[in-house]
Amino acid sequence: MSRYLYGASVQGIQDFIFATNRLQEIVGASEIVKSIANIFEDKYNPDEILINTAGNIKAVFSSYDECQKVVLEFPKIISQMAYGITISQAVVEFDGEAKDYINELEKKLKIQRNKPSIPLDMSINIMKLNPKTARAKINQDEDIATSQKLKANREFYKKNPTVTEFKDFSYMKNSKGKIAIIHIDGNGLGKIVKDLGKKLSAFSIALDKATKNAVKEAKEDYMHIREVIVGGDDVTVICNANDALEFTKNFLTNFEDETKNIKELKGIKDKLTACAGIAYCNEKYPFHYAVDLAEALCGVAKNHSNREHSCLMFHNIQGSHYQS
Repeated sequence: MSRYLYGASVQGIQDFIFATNRLQEIVGASEIVKSIANIFEDKYNPDEILINTAGNIKAVFSSYDECQKVVLEFPKIISQMAYGITISQAVVEFDGEAKDYINELEKKLKIQRNKPSIPLDMSINIMKLNPKTARAKINQDEDIATSQKLKANREFYKKNPTVTEFKDFSYMKNSKGKIAIIHIDGNGLGKIVKDLGKKLSAFSIALDKATKNAVKEAKEDYMHIREVIVGGDDVTVICNANDALEFTKNFLTNFEDETKNIKELKGIKDKLTACAGIAYCNEKYPFHYAVDLAEALCGVAKNHSNREHSCLMFHNIQGSHYQS
């Protein structure tokens, strides 16, 4: 009996989160992105969820109708709750083990990602634009994406009344007005996924737990850290520039230690490693440029270490321009 391997790839997450330099909007956007994985798990009923992080979802369905329902509904839900984010989907019909069809699914997702998408909040000349985002306004001060982010930010603090620190970047900068954007990504996960077979779902859960534990253990009480994305093998945080190097070193060490305990890796790899990029910038520097730099530095670190060893690269932005 045929089954259906469903894949979803969410694009524009970093641009959605870091389209602004206001911490309230960044926190709200981060909360919206976190909810994507929960929405998929709560609303739909796959036979097995292989991977479920904010930007990467893979699941197996035995029912054609249930899989079709996801394909038709899920992009609409995500697009309407997070204007600026787009989602690509692909489905592979298969018999046998899902792991043997992951590569075919990834090829189909790559084709879908390369197709242009039309934003829901597309503007025309007669519309008034928000000068900060260049998106059409829905009231005097905000475009719809900004409104969604601020609403999510208010809901976050309503649910977490004890969280009072770091509501503004003025509390996070060091004495020189510097903060840091850190981007961390695991090494060689694509190759490992192919070897896991039926253990992929359990591995995905264990990896997510290991990453979150590594972040938690890397933070010291005195550190000014704001988590933005933490899931799977992907981490992005904003912090006081003085704390960035120590936090990153702590995380890379903890991540290796935590992943030694993932039983699904036995016989495949002793542990996992990760690479990191740190961009130091002024609190008023455009964050989307700093995030791009942090990601580029992470890529350089991966190439330098041959994607085998943990490695970090950093750069201090001292002017209005930089060369990556």
